Amino acid sequence: MKICFFGTYDRTYTSNRLFLQGLEANNIPVVEINAHTQVTDLLTANDMSWIHLFKRFSKKFRIISETIKKRKELQTADVIYVGYPGHV
Repeated sequence: MKICFFGTYDRTYTSNRLFLQGLEANNIPVVEINAHTQVTDLLTANDMSWIHLFKRFSKKFRIISETIKKRKELQTADVIYVGYPGHV
C-alpha cells in the first residue's frame, strides 16, 4: 500500500507529524504533495479586504502546481490522506 499525504498542511502540526512517523515506522511508502501556507488570523476589517482575501486564496492554489509536479507518483498511491489544515 502507498499513501499520498496531500494538501496545504503544516508538517510540524502534531497529528500530521505523528501520522507520518507512524507510516514510516511501519515501512509504508508515502508520497507527499504539500504546498504549506501559513495559517493567518482574520481579526481586522483590513484582513477581510478583497485584496487580502485574494492573496490568501491564490497562495493556497500552489497545491495545483505541486500536484502536477508529482502526478506520476500520485497515480501510484492507493490512498489519499489530507493533512491538517490542508482541506482547501
